[in-house]
Amino acid sequence: MPLKRLLQPLLLLNGLSLFGLLVLATLVFTWQLDRFSYDRGLARLHAAGESRLLFHISGIRRNLNRTRTMPYALAQNAEVIRLLEQDDAALRPTVERFLEQINQVAGSRRWEVLDRQARVVASSDWRDRPPGRTEFYQGALFFEQALQGERGGYFEARGANGLPVYLLSAPIYGAGGLIGVGLVTLDLGRLEESWTATDEALLVSDAEQLVFLTNRDGWRYQRLPLAGRRVRLGPSAADELRGVAGELGDGTRVVTLENPAGPAFLMQSVRLDDLGWQVHFLADLRPLLRQQRALLLFCLGGGLAAGLLLLLLRERLLKRRLHAEADALRLRNEAQQRAIIGGTQVGLITLDQAGRVRAVNPAAMAQFGVRAELLSGRSLGELLDPAPGPESLRRFPAQLREGQSPPAVRALEGGIRRGDGSCFPALLSINPLSWEDGDGYLVTIVDISRRKRAEQALQQANDALEQRVAERTEALHRAQRELIQQSKLAALGTLSAAIAHELNQPLTAIQTSVYSGRLLLQRAEPDGVRNQLDRIAAMAERMALISGQLKVFAHRRTAPCGAVGADAALDQVLGLLAPRIEQQGVRLRRQRRPTLQFYGDQPRIEQVLINLLGNALDALQGQADPALTLTLEADAEQGCIRVCDNGPGLSAAVLEQLFDPFFTTKEVGEGLGLGLAISYGILRDLEGRIDAENRPEGGACFSLWLPLFGGREQDRPAQSDQQGNPQGNPQGNQQPHPQSSNQEQGRGDDGQQ
Repeated sequence: MPLKRLLQPLLLLNGLSLFGLLVLATLVFTWQLDRFSYDRGLARLHAAGESRLLFHISGIRRNLNRTRTMPYALAQNAEVIRLLEQDDAALRPTVERFLEQINQVAGSRRWEVLDRQARVVASSDWRDRPPGRTEFYQGALFFEQALQGERGGYFEARGANGLPVYLLSAPIYGAGGLIGVGLVTLDLGRLEESWTATDEALLVSDAEQLVFLTNRDGWRYQRLPLAGRRVRLGPSAADELRGVAGELGDGTRVVTLENPAGPAFLMQSVRLDDLGWQVHFLADLRPLLRQQRALLLFCLGGGLAAGLLLLLLRERLLKRRLHAEADALRLRNEAQQRAIIGGTQVGLITLDQAGRVRAVNPAAMAQFGVRAELLSGRSLGELLDPAPGPESLRRFPAQLREGQSPPAVRALEGGIRRGDGSCFPALLSINPLSWEDGDGYLVTIVDISRRKRAEQALQQANDALEQRVAERTEALHRAQRELIQQSKLAALGTLSAAIAHELNQPLTAIQTSVYSGRLLLQRAEPDGVRNQLDRIAAMAERMALISGQLKVFAHRRTAPCGAVGADAALDQVLGLLAPRIEQQGVRLRRQRRPTLQFYGDQPRIEQVLINLLGNALDALQGQADPALTLTLEADAEQGCIRVCDNGPGLSAAVLEQLFDPFFTTKEVGEGLGLGLAISYGILRDLEGRIDAENRPEGGACFSLWLPLFGGREQDRPAQSDQQGNPQGNPQGNQQPHPQSSNQEQGRGDDGQQ
């Protein structure tokens, strides 16, 4: 009981809020404990690091102190003094061998003897020194200190060989006073040899924080990261450290080197003022961090376990309360459901598990036209009309009688029988329900008689509209056939006039030649008669050419597609249109490409070209300088014939409907607008296409694309004359012709010239 009263306030919070409070409390406690343990761990590492740092500093001092008296060994050597006083070259080899031996014994880098002018008189590395080379140390700090009678010392982070060295100097006195300086160069890298046996990280840096001694690979000659600064001490991301300043609980300031991808360190430093060095000891923080993580996991786990226990107890109390509230709510809901069912406008029927009626609402009684007592106990099959409706609805009552559990029925149309035997259409839904005394079903009935009458009326109107559309479509087809017949008759008249005009000139010339031949026969001039007969034969050939071109144009080929030369097709079409081109004075520019062969049907391709060239000539009528350009192109799979003119071009409205059947802007009787539509269909059948666009310099350009024969073009260049006219053009090079004009929008014509 006391525990229940203690947990009562927790019931006022929902599960999510309570869990959030428990998590927050656990996190706060864990954070405080984490900071406390981290500070204590840093303090222990700091105390241990101080003793280790002092130990290593003592080692550095001992190694340096053993070498401080080395230069005085030169000041006590008689041969060195005699060499400096007498400057005897014969003594130099002896002194240099002495320096070499003592250098090997001492384990130093180099021993040297300098005169008062800072010139090297003798050196231990005489074997490696080039002949004639002389070194000077004039102005060096250690030399000036020795000249003043003091012991000199100088440090170089990067010596001659790139390694740190320490130079010691001492004065050398003779009978007349100071006569020279002894110099010893120590290799500081030997200090690192004593650090290799330990896992501790040791660094020695100069005043600029440049590391010159370390037992860590890759850290030499790198600058240490101070607080707030990053530095990369190696090639990988794990070698990038960031200095972070911190403070222990007792106020001691510390610097840690942190790296998310690698180890972190606690850095402790001591400055050696006499040398200008700083010695750094780096304590690895990974053991401390592992200990922290373990403590953190323990605290989080314990906090979560305690929170889950409290949640479990709370849930048990909530379940008891919820059961009591659920019973009261169920009673209220049953009363509300009865009120809702009684007032709804949709028919509702409840069935038992066998499909018999248990209860009906007033709306359902009104739909059936009987009282509830007459419906109660009847089966669902007696209420449904079996004729209309889907199979799942008709089988539902039988499945209930057989004891099965059929799936729910959702919004299916069916028939309902009224009490007087009549039926009405309804939208039915049957869903399973559960009561305290067993399972059952809820049947929802929506009368859709009004909607069905509206659908029937709409269907009748739709049928009538479809009948009117069919009648109008048939009328349009009849008008279309009449227009096509008129266009054919007009084209036939135009073609007859053109043929009569083209054949009239050769016939007149033949008649004249006949008259001339008779006169020449009377005069007995056989040569003249022969010339007249040649003219008659030439006129006959021209008439045969005209009739041959017309036969090719009218021929419909049914043979399979094959290779069609682009130049051959253009030659045939230009030969047919040559009189019109000459009459309009059109300047023709044509490109030849003997290698370009299309895969298609030559008569149909020529029909498309005649239509395009005819429309272009129509657009050029009335232009000041009419020009027609024919170019040939090819890509990997298709070839192209471009027909370009300098006419007025195409408007945006015309471009949108250019290839629509019966679209034309010509005058009535001049065309029906079927030419480009027919051309579009021909190219589509040949797996090609036709494009239209306006040229930037003015005029329109039509591109006829067709598949290449064999899938590619032969490797031979196109042929063209210098003026831009193709060689072999039937019309010659840039022949000027007079011309008449029509708007470029006339391109919608059927192309029958």
